[in-house]
Amino acid sequence: MSETRYPSEPFPEEEPASSAVTPAAISSGGDALEPPVPFSASGPGPAGQAAPAPDFSAAPEPPARPGPPVPPVPPAPAGMPPLAIPLLPPPMPAVGYAGFWVRFVAWILDAFILYILGMGTNAMLRLTAGVPLTPLWAASRGATFASGCAESLIGIVVWWIYHATLESSPSEATPGKRALRLRVTDLQGRRITFGRATGRTFGKVLSYATLLVGFFMAGFTARRQALHDLIAETVVLRDLR
Repeated sequence: MSETRYPSEPFPEEEPASSAVTPAAISSGGDALEPPVPFSASGPGPAGQAAPAPDFSAAPEPPARPGPPVPPVPPAPAGMPPLAIPLLPPPMPAVGYAGFWVRFVAWILDAFILYILGMGTNAMLRLTAGVPLTPLWAASRGATFASGCAESLIGIVVWWIYHATLESSPSEATPGKRALRLRVTDLQGRRITFGRATGRTFGKVLSYATLLVGFFMAGFTARRQALHDLIAETVVLRDLR
């Protein structure tokens, strides 16, 4: 039986086939192989050149998702236009006509101020004329007719200047009226003149002569005018804001 002998050297490793084209292959008339195109990470194309960016502008937009169904609008009632908007309440007026009671409170305030002014004016005139000051009860008992008429005249002048000057001033009101936001104007809401204010002041004599009925007329006339307001064509307004 023969023995199997193994070579002392290992078998030579086979060289891998080269994909390169050799001159012998070209001279032998074989088909020339095109060199492989290097791969680019930016996409297909020659090496060193970036692939063109994809154009998404021509892609169609996705269809819009349909929303919830809109309920139908009920028909408008008869006589009302469709989709009528409810009207807001009218704005509150800035001024209004002053009634009887608010004017009565203003009259009390002005009467107190006039009393202080009358007493001060009387005392000043007495000191100027050299007449000694006496208490009111003593002066009333010992006063003569002439001194009484003089004091009454002084009081009327102070009362007239007080009302006519202040009601025709830019404030259009006496301090008592101003405290209650009242002012005296003509029928168009304009500032009155000193002459009109004088006629209104002395028109109060008729309001007193009617047993105060002329004053109470401010409670039920259309523009809350008293008798002297009707005579002088004036109104008393009250600021409501």
